[in-house]
Amino acid sequence: MTRDIPWDPIRDFTPVSNLIDIPRVITAHSSLPVGSLRELIDYAKKNPGKLSYGSSGIGSSFHLDGEILNMAAGINVVHVPYKGTGPMLVDMTSGRIEVGVGAISSAEQYIRSGKLKLLAFMEARRIARFPDVPTVAEILPGTQKSPSWIGMMAPANLPGPILQRIHSAAVGALSSGEAKEYFARSGIEARGSTPQELADTIRSDLVRMGQLLEQLGIKMTLIDKDLGYELRCADPIPFDAEYTRDLGYGAVKFLLSTDAEQFGAVISFVDGKMDIGKATITVTADDKSRIYGQENPSLTF
Repeated sequence: MTRDIPWDPIRDFTPVSNLIDIPRVITAHSSLPVGSLRELIDYAKKNPGKLSYGSSGIGSSFHLDGEILNMAAGINVVHVPYKGTGPMLVDMTSGRIEVGVGAISSAEQYIRSGKLKLLAFMEARRIARFPDVPTVAEILPGTQKSPSWIGMMAPANLPGPILQRIHSAAVGALSSGEAKEYFARSGIEARGSTPQELADTIRSDLVRMGQLLEQLGIKMTLIDKDLGYELRCADPIPFDAEYTRDLGYGAVKFLLSTDAEQFGAVISFVDGKMDIGKATITVTADDKSRIYGQENPSLTF
């Protein structure tokens, strides 16, 4: 997440149409002794900090949804970010992490095979294909998922006739038989909207996202002009951070090292690495034993 993006989401684009939404799910590994979201919350409260949830990456909608669940339920399930949903599901299905926040389109095959348990949907209403699975809001009233959608945008100041042609083509494609068949098979829900409806969604979601980040304590601070990140260590791991910039893709390379003095950023792994872009952050630990003494040391930003 960066504050200094070179474009304005309202000024620099013409909204065309909202396109699709992919329902998000809370899942658990089959070995975890819970059968519902309520049981997961109770288990997490009895075992604070001992569970980990995976997402497709830091700042993703799935990461934010996991933190929303933590906050709403009053639990501490440690976030483990991955470079995409695929690697997360590999660790999830092998039992390396216990909980996952992701899309039903990615998780469904593992749910149906019994490797994962489907606990709840992070949606406003139940999903027709899974009528017996509750929403998070049913268990934790008032809980909403983080803003996220897939839509179509065009360059700013697009002439009206051209906008109308593109909009008609996009909405028409969503309603085609081929698209409906694919969406049904993949767990995707077609949305569609007018250009003005998408413009209103963008404006309202920008406001809500700012409020959400503030509530969750996720800050966007310009420590490095190109990276734009503030590094925060999850308690109780103390550290002094030295920021080393390699090159700026607005992302960070995470690498765990067993060096006596320097550690690459610790991300709930004790023997792995994760690469995101071409920037590097190193962390000097105040107390190495406190890092290695935990099953899931964690670094968040």
